[in-house]
Amino acid sequence: MNVPCRMRGFTLIEVLVATAVIAIALGAIIHSASLGVSNLTYLRDKTFAHWVAANEMATLIATGEYPPIGRKRDKSELADHEWHWTREVKATPDKDMRRVEIRVSDKGGDDAGSLAIVTGFVTRFGTKTKPTQ
Repeated sequence: MNVPCRMRGFTLIEVLVATAVIAIALGAIIHSASLGVSNLTYLRDKTFAHWVAANEMATLIATGEYPPIGRKRDKSELADHEWHWTREVKATPDKDMRRVEIRVSDKGGDDAGSLAIVTGFVTRFGTKTKPTQ
């Protein structure tokens, strides 16, 4: 006499619950990974923007120019990308020194979206510009 053995397995409900748990876990993992990628992209852009600002400040100092007070906008290319920068020169209490602030953005327009800001001071001494009284 052959007695059929009882087959054991998962019920449909158990399979659906397990699938739902896996789907939720994978969704959280994918979301976390995408946040990491977007953060990495932001940090890369911020680093490049800072390099652009530092390059513009170094260029200003290397040329020996005593910059006039005011604002200048221009663009530079770095890492196959066009960066927009604004250089603002302000007077200081010392007439032989100027405060220079360079803001860099990856898009043209206002300075509200600046990724990097570099501030420095330029003196008249050692520049090619003659002092004025």
